[in-house]
Amino acid sequence: MRKQLRAARPGGPRSDVTATATLTPAYRHGFFTAVFSGPLVMPAEWLGHLIGQSPVAAMDELNHTMGGVIGEYNEVATLLLETPDDFVERVAALCGSDDGGQGIIDWERGYSDAIALRPAEWTSMIRDERTAELFAALSAVHDIAVDAEKRTWLADGELRRNCARALGISGVRVWELWRSREARSTEVLPPEERRGESARTRRLPAPRPAKSTVATSAVAKHPWTFRARLRARSFGWRSSRLAITRINEALREIRKVAKTDPPLAAEGAVLFLERVSPAFEHVDSSSGALGSAVNRAITELSRVIAAASVDRATREAWLERLWQACTDDGMGYLDTMEELWGDFCATPDVAARWVDDSISNVRSHFQRPRSERGYLTGSVACLSAMFTAKRYQDILDLLAFDESSFWSHREWGFRALAAQGRRAEALRYAEASNDINADHLIARACEELLLSSGLADEAYERYAYRALREETTYAGTFRSMHKRYPQKGAEVILRDLSARTPGREGKWFAAAKDAGLYDEAIALANASPCDPMTLARAARDFGEKLPQFAVEASVAAVRWIAEGFGYELRVLDVIMAYQSGLQAAQRLDRAGDFVARVKTIVAGGSPFVLDALRHDLGLPSAPRVVAARRTKPPRR
Repeated sequence: MRKQLRAARPGGPRSDVTATATLTPAYRHGFFTAVFSGPLVMPAEWLGHLIGQSPVAAMDELNHTMGGVIGEYNEVATLLLETPDDFVERVAALCGSDDGGQGIIDWERGYSDAIALRPAEWTSMIRDERTAELFAALSAVHDIAVDAEKRTWLADGELRRNCARALGISGVRVWELWRSREARSTEVLPPEERRGESARTRRLPAPRPAKSTVATSAVAKHPWTFRARLRARSFGWRSSRLAITRINEALREIRKVAKTDPPLAAEGAVLFLERVSPAFEHVDSSSGALGSAVNRAITELSRVIAAASVDRATREAWLERLWQACTDDGMGYLDTMEELWGDFCATPDVAARWVDDSISNVRSHFQRPRSERGYLTGSVACLSAMFTAKRYQDILDLLAFDESSFWSHREWGFRALAAQGRRAEALRYAEASNDINADHLIARACEELLLSSGLADEAYERYAYRALREETTYAGTFRSMHKRYPQKGAEVILRDLSARTPGREGKWFAAAKDAGLYDEAIALANASPCDPMTLARAARDFGEKLPQFAVEASVAAVRWIAEGFGYELRVLDVIMAYQSGLQAAQRLDRAGDFVARVKTIVAGGSPFVLDALRHDLGLPSAPRVVAARRTKPPRR
């Protein structure tokens, strides 16, 4: 097996692998087994290896090929995670069925090529006398593959089956060993022992912490429940809901410990953040729910870590571990940590040391031509640490080299100016940031600055609406603005919001109703299209409390349905809207007027509403159109 590693290229597969071998199911199965079992390899890397060897004629064919490859990888991962015995049987069936034993050789080649993607990490395990026996089957198959005389041995069916089962068992045992090694290295390995590897993978230099065993000893002794539940790659593709549940459980556990032992709680927070990305890397997070849960957890745990009273060596050890987690994060779960890096530093002294070790790299990056540079991981962390260290002028001097208008960078210049009391300059600095993707964030920052200065009216006029545009509903926007500006009054805020959305005034009906502005709500519902079911439910709910409001809401609901508005409405929905208004009108002794108004609306509306309310309104039934019976011509 060591010969294979020496023959493998450091960054890719062995050159002796043919395209035919690469495309066989046995080769891909062995390749995926090593990718999933060993050190982390991002999909972009191993997908390029597999698909790059297959000729692809069109984009549809590429998508189909990628889907098949991902499906095979998920099958291997599922078997290893859930049913290792079935995995062994699958290898035996896949590799031991052909007469010449080519499947066994291809499986071993695939496994070896995956090893070649991360040779440094695999070498330590293969050279370890305690674990070298796990690779005996792979080494034996390799010796058979390279010797033409020995390959004739594979004509023996029993030998092929035994070799195939030995490869499957070896794959399971290596996977179990890697999983246990990752858990031990994440839980108890001191940061100073990991520093040699982190220095190679880190994209920005981190401060070198003094030797400290406080952090590792405390976390090793405390029986954290979430440690066993957040194992590397322990969550599948459809485990988003379970992952969020595990995050909430971990937060509750850390909060409980923080009440009695804040340093230990901070240790648990660091351990949790180290485990987030490896645990959730296979989860489908496209809905955004998991990412939001992780961001909320990071924000809360940053306060726990900052509040812990520990010596400088322990805090710098935490920072080393947290930065290693950031650089190893290939999914973007921990991106928010950079913005909160100053909070993790906690004190100006620790933050200043971090800045001294990283500012030169950030400055040299900003000085490059804009066309030659992209986003530098660690630049925001450096700016955040500079703010905590109160090096405000250094922030402005550093950002002077940055020609971009990204708010993620310029936000720290804005904060630095505001911290120096230069608030007018801070507002002009923020307005000059033409980042269209962060317009609401810029407005929110300027709004908070004006509110803190006692200029609520100016903040309301200039930034209030822009800062709340990210709200998901019109009612949510109204509630948020009313909460921030209670002195304005709900009626004034509602009038201003509706004036800013011409042609969509009806969208504010629910906000006005919830605020108790019933007359304004009816006026808005009649000004522009409004959801008929929202109006119908309002008529039903307020029939006894405010019958006049219920009548007007019912009439508006029938009107907008008759004009073709609404989504997937049923006949029962139309009847409910009408009956709710009729019952409210009967309480006011104005049922006749209500029915007359509805008849006027229905007469000029869609046939759907006319047919739905024909019986309730006492209208004559529609005449039945009977097709003329066709007679056969007489026979000649």
